[in-house]
Amino acid sequence: MQPFIYRFKFGGFEVTNILDSKAAREGLHPTFGGEQPVEAARALADANHIDASRYEHPFIPTVVNTGTQLVLFDTGNGALRQEHERLRSRMPDGHLAERLALAGYKPEDVDVVVITHGHPDHIGGLTAGGRPVFPNARYVFGAAEFDFWTRGENVREARKFNRELFMQICAPLAERATFLKPGDEVVTGIRAVDAAGHSPGLMAYHIESEDKRLLIWADTCIPT
Repeated sequence: MQPFIYRFKFGGFEVTNILDSKAAREGLHPTFGGEQPVEAARALADANHIDASRYEHPFIPTVVNTGTQLVLFDTGNGALRQEHERLRSRMPDGHLAERLALAGYKPEDVDVVVITHGHPDHIGGLTAGGRPVFPNARYVFGAAEFDFWTRGENVREARKFNRELFMQICAPLAERATFLKPGDEVVTGIRAVDAAGHSPGLMAYHIESEDKRLLIWADTCIPT
């Protein structure tokens, strides 16, 4: 049995991880450890009691309640599987909006939605049926990430449908969005950190409250 939420106090903040969904994947390599021989990746998995042949891939957005602002990091898969035929065999349904209730929140309560990067499992829960899921929120994107997807230059073939999704889901939110550079603040106590690599403008976010520090690093350690 896995909990849908995991909540903990963090200085003067409260942090809640929410299990949006999960998928079973076949084989860790080459998605993980692709720069190493398959034998090395398997040995590392075995040493850490991880099944290298079949593993769970969870999608876990994070909510930070600062006491004055409710800040959501990423939105999971949302309705992508239902709304896009080509994703039906690849992605699970997202459950973020309904599972927020287990933490005592409604989508309308979210003040800020921060998108770490523009891959489908991070932007999928922003809209449903073409309408914003978090109607009262301000949106935050890394400036370089937003620019990459909207320009559409040098997008490799495997990510061209991703670019279509970004333009459909994220581009219309630009008028309600803030675009950050590394070092900029989302709200007091939360600032952007350059983590580009997995995507061209991936941002991690440094959380600090009452001398406690936490880094939300999204997919920093996952290959492109």
